[in-house]
Amino acid sequence: MSRDESIMDVKRVVADAIEEARDGALDREHLERVRNLLLTSEEARKYFLEQNALSHGLTFDVVEVGGAEQSYDPVATDDGKRNSHRRFGLMHRHRRTLVAIAVLLLLSTFYLIVEFSEKETAEKQPVVVASLERMSGRVSLITRDAKVRVVESTIKIEPGDTVRTQSSLSSAVLRYPDGTRLSLVGRASLTVVGRESKSVVLHGGTVFASVASQPDDRPMRLTTPRDTLHVPGTKFSLAASADATDLSVLEGHLRLTRLRDGKSVEVPEGQNVISDIATELSLRKSPGAPDFWRADFEAGIPTGWERGTFVSNHLPEGARGGVRAQLGSDDDGGKSYAIVSNDHWHRGMFSVHRDSHLRIVFKMQAQRWVNIFLITRTRDSDSPKFANNFLFDKFPFHKVKPDRWYSITIPLSEFKRLPGHTNLTLAELLPFQLVIHSDEPDRGLVIDRIEVTKGGSGVVELALVE
Repeated sequence: MSRDESIMDVKRVVADAIEEARDGALDREHLERVRNLLLTSEEARKYFLEQNALSHGLTFDVVEVGGAEQSYDPVATDDGKRNSHRRFGLMHRHRRTLVAIAVLLLLSTFYLIVEFSEKETAEKQPVVVASLERMSGRVSLITRDAKVRVVESTIKIEPGDTVRTQSSLSSAVLRYPDGTRLSLVGRASLTVVGRESKSVVLHGGTVFASVASQPDDRPMRLTTPRDTLHVPGTKFSLAASADATDLSVLEGHLRLTRLRDGKSVEVPEGQNVISDIATELSLRKSPGAPDFWRADFEAGIPTGWERGTFVSNHLPEGARGGVRAQLGSDDDGGKSYAIVSNDHWHRGMFSVHRDSHLRIVFKMQAQRWVNIFLITRTRDSDSPKFANNFLFDKFPFHKVKPDRWYSITIPLSEFKRLPGHTNLTLAELLPFQLVIHSDEPDRGLVIDRIEVTKGGSGVVELALVE
């Protein structure tokens, strides 16, 4: 299914709800689906507002909680500034009177859909629903009144608060009084929207959850851009984006419902389901980290890669794409040239074996050093943590002639552990990100492909690619 077809599905769900609301026939299941779509889909929100303005002569404005208009999605910022979570406010003026009954039905429906009602906004006493603790790396909190703060110690979380972990090494734990725990890792953003029951919106990123047993009529609800999870009491891991939801249940069971068409699947212990626009909902055994990994850039830079510029010229014969090291800011504020993969917190980038080798096909313009890092996490199934960086710093750059293509094969046993949080070996951990790094000036590093395989000579090998 194409993106245009997916947008049409979203519009159809919203349009059907509007018609049913006018007829007084909007059932709870359809209401739930539209409510979740309005929380997670910009297309659904735009379409809903457009249709109401056209059909009923009303003006439905998006009102920023703090006053100044900002982007809804607290994930989509690249410059370090934090966009606030905003809600739908309802401002209306009657331009017609012939649709009064339909308007009343629509208003009542809209108030049910919106999580943050005017009554909630007017309350003076804060309602604490959870606490945020065990922070590491860069973590920020965006309050419902659009205030942004960096979080470094345990704080209380109220409905409307958004928690954001801001780098691949960041993590934080959202803990409820009943022991329910949501661990955010890497670059993730989550808004707490429930008051009486547990309800959160995961805008994007990875969460490891341990949910205590919930009342039969009030399971925990977690909404992603594509799906809603109804969780009665379960352990699971979840990676979500605008394109897909990747869910693995570690203990117990839960139900996943797709927003665009309302289709559901029960996911039991040990099973995985992926929800995207290309595949049907189906179960499979939860996969572990693969033994092999590859990135060839033939279709561009893979989604989520943090650093790197796509190139399509002057590549090895038959290649259509590569990646060039890109100038950017490091976590310590310094500048460097780097190629940085997306993070694979959910299940790891690949498993490490005695005979695992990393192979890179590359060219350089300057004979200067280049470092390669593997960023690792622990193997914990329900709450993994950053472990260590492993470094290969013996790149034979002095043997490399400018603008010639080479392959370098490196046994993973050649990567050395840097000081960090654990003394475990690389084979006992899971690499979740790859970083190829150099300081200024630019080395002119271009990579055609990268792969991790099993088998090899066990020594570093550099070879010219003809």
